[in-house]
Amino acid sequence: MRHAALFTLLATLLAAPAAQAATCGNTGAGFEAWKADFARIAAAEGVGRKGLQALAG
Repeated sequence: MRHAALFTLLATLLAAPAAQAATCGNTGAGFEAWKADFARIAAAEGVGRKGLQALAG
């Protein structure tokens, strides 16, 4: 039983997709570029039209 639980845990961890984040800088100078990149990633991950519109302001 213990081996099955360990196997299930390891299989879940290995199958989980890696988290990806939009890159950011140390100043607000690149905020609009960051926001556009964030919106692109959000759309790719399934965020809907209303969510993307809210992000766009």
